[in-house]
Amino acid sequence: MQKMYETYRDIAEFRIVYIHEAHAADSDWSNKLAESKNITEHKTYGQRCSTAQMLVDDEKLTIPTIIDGMDNATSEAYQAHPDRVYLVGKDGNLGVAGRRGPMGFKPGLQTVEKWLAEYKKTGTEPDIVVDDEPEGVGDMLPDLMAAYRAGEYTKALEIAERMHEVDPHDVDTLYNMACLHCLTKDNDKAYAHLEQAIENGYQDADHLVGDDDFKSIRGDARFKKLVERVRQADRDAAEMGKHAGSILGDWDMTINFRGREMDAVMSIRLEGGKLTGTWAGRGREMELSELRFEGGRLSFTRRMGPDMEMKYEGTVKGDRITGTYAGEMGEFESNGKRATY
Repeated sequence: MQKMYETYRDIAEFRIVYIHEAHAADSDWSNKLAESKNITEHKTYGQRCSTAQMLVDDEKLTIPTIIDGMDNATSEAYQAHPDRVYLVGKDGNLGVAGRRGPMGFKPGLQTVEKWLAEYKKTGTEPDIVVDDEPEGVGDMLPDLMAAYRAGEYTKALEIAERMHEVDPHDVDTLYNMACLHCLTKDNDKAYAHLEQAIENGYQDADHLVGDDDFKSIRGDARFKKLVERVRQADRDAAEMGKHAGSILGDWDMTINFRGREMDAVMSIRLEGGKLTGTWAGRGREMELSELRFEGGRLSFTRRMGPDMEMKYEGTVKGDRITGTYAGEMGEFESNGKRATY
């Protein structure tokens, strides 16, 4: 955001509005940053101002910053909790309204930057963009493929990198980045992204072997080793299908979050020999990644936002699951039982 301010402050006014803390150290949703800096719930306006000053200084921000009042009027008017990005046109109407953070914050910033770049180039305000549904991986894929087909591999890679920011675990994006790095002769990055694609579930060894984008490295021992890794994953997936029945289906889960119980539904499926899952609770449904089930032990990662995730480890016995969540906010007991409908 600081970089955007330095680039476009000649055509737009910028303001950061510091509101009530979403993750104060003494709240139910504290995080390590708040705890390390002893950022507690604001009791006075002076305390709120002091905390804002500390955070601005720590990040070396030069963007003008204002502080919401203790009545939280600005936060409520803009539905800004925990964080949100807005752009207001000269006529006072919204040009961009990003979704709430943490998932919506970065896509909102990206939309604002596109708006400002277009305005700086043309001198005309772009059409109104209300970013209630930020640009997703699927929205950018046609542009990536058009650049790829035109042989504009560097441009295609720039689009793929934006897609990767939106969803760092998307297998197709990771695979496409590997292809594009190979085509732009950056083999180390090609291997790195191909390994990430495999770690996130890529499983088509025959396609990998026949993909001409990897023609320059097809004979390398490192490439052949990755192909064998995919084939082994296929064999492992087939074996998993034999014993995964005890975990498949819906589970009613409860998290003991600092003395407060929160309910959710965990759904686990077997698709193409691979376990997939979702976690639905508090009005949101999230995909589970790195999902493993071996010897009655269940583990997965649940992403809470672009920079926040929780890891689960549990044991399945019959129709019961006992385990714990661990992450930036601490470690919490989370147990469940098979859902009955």
